Amino acid sequence: MAAERAPLLCVFAKAPLAGTVKTRLQKKCGAAVAAQIAAALAEETVRRASRHWPGPLCVYGHGAGHDSFLGQLARRHQAALRPQTGADLGERMAEALRRGVAEHGAAAVMGADVPHVEKKVLRRAHHALRRGDNVIGPAADGGFYFAGIADKVPEDLFRGLRWGHAEVFADTVRGCAALGLTFTVQLPALCDIDTWDNLTAAAAEVPALRRFVA
Repeated sequence: MAAERAPLLCVFAKAPLAGTVKTRLQKKCGAAVAAQIAAALAEETVRRASRHWPGPLCVYGHGAGHDSFLGQLARRHQAALRPQTGADLGERMAEALRRGVAEHGAAAVMGADVPHVEKKVLRRAHHALRRGDNVIGPAADGGFYFAGIADKVPEDLFRGLRWGHAEVFADTVRGCAALGLTFTVQLPALCDIDTWDNLTAAAAEVPALRRFVA
């Protein structure tokens, strides 16, 4: 029953190790600063989620050291910490959603580089999942920053997607429809932070990012 759903939000984050995160920013600021930016993005995204998501929160960590920086991050914001499991991003997200739906009746995955996601967006997504609607949030670059499921998670969810391609969102919607899964609620489009222009725009809304672009 919809009333029994307590949607879990899974924030997907990589350990902020220099040279492995935010590689598109490195040409502008170097690997060490790009790692600092990744850490700041994760901190602010989880902070916002902890304040505005009206249900349980989990940080899903990936990469060496995920249980140090990301463990501390999770503890600071009263979130659980779990390791990402799976051969690629699609498998890791599908597994998180599968476990979340089994435990909470509904679950969502969100990237750790959307510190500017608005309270009303998170509340709308949570409300939709509680009533049994599936939710997706398109990213401006053609991907998606949020995907929530309040239904059985298909075995082949996200399988075969070309990550980083401009058609990821469209391919995801089509692929899910072919598996019998429809996203009935679409959130406003949002830029995740991949380029220097993205970072500069987000810094106007997120004070903690301004030191990088000042």
